[in-house]
Amino acid sequence: MSVTPIGWVLIPLGLVLFVLRPRWLYALTIFFVPFSATAIINHGSGDSASGFSPYLFFGFLMLLRECLNLALARRFRFRFARPLRRPLYLLVSFALVCLASLVMPMLIAGRLQIMDRPNIDYDLVPLQYSLQTVNHALSLIFDAVVAAVIAHRSLEVKQFYSTVRIYFISGVFVCLWGWMQFACYLAGLPYPAAVFNNNASPYALGYESVLESLGVVRVSSVALEPSFLSRVLVGLLAICVVAIYRNTPIFGRRFDYLILVLVSSTIVITTASTGYVGVVLLLALLPFLPSERSRSRFALVASVFAVLAALVTAYFTIPAVADLLNSQLFNKAEAGSVVERAVVISNDFQYFLQYPILGIGWDCAPTHDVIVGLLATCGVCGVAAFGLLIGSLIFALRKSSTLTAAGERRGGPPVLMLLTLTITCGVYIISGGIETPDFWMILALSIAAVGIGYNLRQQAPAASV
Repeated sequence: MSVTPIGWVLIPLGLVLFVLRPRWLYALTIFFVPFSATAIINHGSGDSASGFSPYLFFGFLMLLRECLNLALARRFRFRFARPLRRPLYLLVSFALVCLASLVMPMLIAGRLQIMDRPNIDYDLVPLQYSLQTVNHALSLIFDAVVAAVIAHRSLEVKQFYSTVRIYFISGVFVCLWGWMQFACYLAGLPYPAAVFNNNASPYALGYESVLESLGVVRVSSVALEPSFLSRVLVGLLAICVVAIYRNTPIFGRRFDYLILVLVSSTIVITTASTGYVGVVLLLALLPFLPSERSRSRFALVASVFAVLAALVTAYFTIPAVADLLNSQLFNKAEAGSVVERAVVISNDFQYFLQYPILGIGWDCAPTHDVIVGLLATCGVCGVAAFGLLIGSLIFALRKSSTLTAAGERRGGPPVLMLLTLTITCGVYIISGGIETPDFWMILALSIAAVGIGYNLRQQAPAASV
């Protein structure tokens, strides 16, 4: 076990804030959500090496402080706020199904051979109950509880936008660090990977990826790999676009436009097909956003077609753009990553066919998409619980989005998260499991937005009277 250089800074900082400024623990937990390649402590070696991330560290301190505050106030019964009860009960139900699935490794007891890593060079290992299974359970409980705390703290409109701003500040930093990585590659300078890409896991070397067809680095910034980074940025892009369209700025209209350009350009240099598909989904779904003014909808549709026309023009007139899109999208079937994903998904589906009810256990198999991944790890019960949770959130957000006019800030959160949650789920269907913190962050904001929408609906009859 070894403490990383950034760990020597963040560990003392976290302990000081735990005592003197506990509110900062919440902000730092959110800030470090995208930092999947960063570790404050590394342990193990070789293929079994892993790191303890700043998100886990500050999140643990935040939850510990919350428990301490409840104990000091002698509040030993905790009840969800009424507007959050339905979505949080559905979240708890999903978590319980996933936890129940973790009995499967014990029941299977090594009779099933599973992939040991999510790539084509995998080995088969027997599935057995181990400390890793316990770690999966603790990680799930941690993510669900952190999501519930974020949703609870973001229930008021002012707090919701404060949380979103913290996440955007993190996103801006991540983008700037990504551009620094890109500039280092172009200038032939060494990239300071030891700062934020210091996780000892063998899967944390995404910053070394190079797109051979163009001879440029595939930017991963502080994430494990470019696709992880692009998933974070697609969510931020969706929030930013809707905030500008609905005239409910995150920081200010001009600064929001700058963030829009920064995030969009960073998605481009990730060269990740996940990010490009996310942008296409965003453009396809934008015209269907609730709007009470036909002029606004016409302007939005016109803007979408203008962006599409610019992309088509760039594709046919700029060779580098054509090479990039051909290699990462149109000719993707010829790439090794598609074969790799197909192998993983095929094996996952075989696990599901053998154990269809509860799967083989939450996070016990490598996954490359949400649907088949959940079928393999949590079975039909897990997919049903997840579908009920997401479907209920999208339905509630859609219902609340039609209540408020553009420019009305108190009604902004449901509209922001309606599109963001939909696109995030769409991106995860093609790019991996939902065990990463950024998915739970979007889920938490969506739950908070549902609560805000519930309050709006309760106030609507009183206002009409």
